[in-house]
Amino acid sequence: MVGPQGEAPGGEPRPGGTRPPAGTPAAAPAGTPAEGPVQTAPSPAPSPAPPAQGPHSTRRLVRAAVLIALGTVLAGMIRVPVGVATATPVQHAVNVLAAVWFGPAGAVTVAFLISLLRNLLGLGTLLAFPGSLFGAALAGLAY
Repeated sequence: MVGPQGEAPGGEPRPGGTRPPAGTPAAAPAGTPAEGPVQTAPSPAPSPAPPAQGPHSTRRLVRAAVLIALGTVLAGMIRVPVGVATATPVQHAVNVLAAVWFGPAGAVTVAFLISLLRNLLGLGTLLAFPGSLFGAALAGLAY
């Protein structure tokens, strides 16, 4: 407790001879830890988790990649010429599987990537795009 003239409890005068303002804690002597709660620097906010694409998104991605690979390779092996176009039964089967597993949007995405790869590799015609995309969309909507 502080004395009337700014004296410390042992009767020794405080430096400056004045009392600290009301509500201010007394300063700790040199070499002793300060009293009161220890204040630490605020911890950085945790980084947000990446947005999930749904349950088992890696598994879905791998399924789509396998379908794209099978559709690209096997579509060139079984072909049915129809005028200027060629029908590929493997592409239709892949479209149906993709429609069941991924829905209409996923099936159209898989069909687009297969058609793109087939055209880049010289295995298909430009008519692969409208045929496979509309086929995949219809298969997805029908399911």
